[in-house]
Amino acid sequence: MNGRICTRTFVFAFILLVVIGIAFEVSLRWLDLHLTKAPIYPKEKFTSLGIQIPSKGEAKWVRFGQERPMSESEVDELGTRNYISRWFEEVNPEDSDEPRRFQLHCAYYTGMIDTVPHVPERCLVGAGIDMAGKGKRVKIDLDLGTGLAYPDPDVDREKHGKIWVTVSRESKNPVRLPGNIEDLEIYVTPFVEPGGRKLFAGYFFIANGEVVAQADEVRFKAFNLEDDYAYYAKVQFQSSGVESAEELGDLVSDVLKDLLPELMLRVPDWVDVVDGRYEPPV
Repeated sequence: MNGRICTRTFVFAFILLVVIGIAFEVSLRWLDLHLTKAPIYPKEKFTSLGIQIPSKGEAKWVRFGQERPMSESEVDELGTRNYISRWFEEVNPEDSDEPRRFQLHCAYYTGMIDTVPHVPERCLVGAGIDMAGKGKRVKIDLDLGTGLAYPDPDVDREKHGKIWVTVSRESKNPVRLPGNIEDLEIYVTPFVEPGGRKLFAGYFFIANGEVVAQADEVRFKAFNLEDDYAYYAKVQFQSSGVESAEELGDLVSDVLKDLLPELMLRVPDWVDVVDGRYEPPV
């Protein structure tokens, strides 16, 4: 008798789970929610960035040294082939005879968003470089509204919010900036190398058309259940020629005024994606 009751209970529980599963899947389809994301690819890769900043006209920063391509094992660890790691040097330093230098590292990811492990707090420590203090968020000032940037008059603000547009020196065409670019911050951490030299590394992410400063925020931006696609790009700066997190922030602010439009040409235009105008590259 007890065996029959256990069997009936098991069958009932199994049928109930199947019904719940079907109802859950139907609900997701009815609500147009997506637990998995389709990959989305930019038309240009980060490797196509020029060797000077800005890309056209009088250069403020030029490539310093040669780039070392990653090995296959390093690429596998990074998790993407769409990346760049390039050092730049200041052309005409104003306050010192010693030009400032920084490394730009960008990496693009798309599809299912899970964790974001490739940040300096893990990678540099794994390479034998010690953290010299806690990380902090630093505000980046791009002087929006005082330069060539202007609010895009052609977007639906109720859907997209305020979207700034600027001009790419590379393409000579308008390019949209991330949706909350006024709130741009980088997360900066101090490190000390084995020889005692101090360096600062800071980064932010462009995730589904918005910017966030830390890895744990990427999921909330790039994993909206209503979105079909998901992507994020890490934009990282590293320098031993600065004395504080704020000084690295000043350097990044200066660089991004010219660099950000070119970076945005190498990630999907999220306004077009949301409005259904995204066309996959051929």
